[in-house]
Amino acid sequence: MKEIFDSASVAALLPREIPYRITVCDQSPSTNSQVKALAEAGEDAGYVLIAKRQTAGRGRLGRTFYSPEGTGLYLSVLLHPDPACPFPLTVTAAVAGVRAVESVCGVSLQIKWVNDLYLEGKKVCGILAEGAYDPQGRLSYAVCGIGFNLRTPEGGFPEELKEIAGALCDGCDDDLRPALAAAFLREFYAASHEDPASVIDFYRRRSLLLGKWITSPNGAFEGSALVEAVDDLGRLVIGFSDGSKQVLFGGEVSVRQDLRRREE
Repeated sequence: MKEIFDSASVAALLPREIPYRITVCDQSPSTNSQVKALAEAGEDAGYVLIAKRQTAGRGRLGRTFYSPEGTGLYLSVLLHPDPACPFPLTVTAAVAGVRAVESVCGVSLQIKWVNDLYLEGKKVCGILAEGAYDPQGRLSYAVCGIGFNLRTPEGGFPEELKEIAGALCDGCDDDLRPALAAAFLREFYAASHEDPASVIDFYRRRSLLLGKWITSPNGAFEGSALVEAVDDLGRLVIGFSDGSKQVLFGGEVSVRQDLRRREE
């Protein structure tokens, strides 16, 4: 019998003490955009929108996020983050995503700073955190969105994604979306209340970039740099051949392919 994937089926898998209000819809232009609009209209923190597909899914830096029906899980959470939280929401979401996938799909992922999860060299999950500020510069609310590629779409990924995107569980007969949605929300809530040192330690242990030489396509730094550490705020600490160092708060980085092949 086909597994039911609706609001009640996801909520039933969550402990009662987790205060999320869940809506599952067949289609959304973008769960992040839709939840942001609801926040502006007065929706309270704890609202979760889950879509079976997105028609205009968004990623970082203005990119689209490929979100066809039946192949992935796309959800956004509305939050009022604690100003004392030491690191970005993307760190919490990445740790929660890795833990959720491991528990439901049985595979181990790596985290590519700043917002992607990888399986065997392919991107299988993207994270997008956005916020709004009041006139005094205080954070009014934040929306944390995450999209998982569960299966390869029929006919494959679009040409521009074939070498980049992967899937978590090709060959699985079951619809894992309700279980994965609940697992992510459970792990996200837990990580949000966990000792920050424990969360960032997990993040470091799953880092795809530590010890790798990287470049920055969007000009966050010049030339190549060695990833030396992830600091306690989730920032990337990089070193250059001249001995200088830089701390990256955000941006886009790529592993140098020539050096990666040599290391392997």
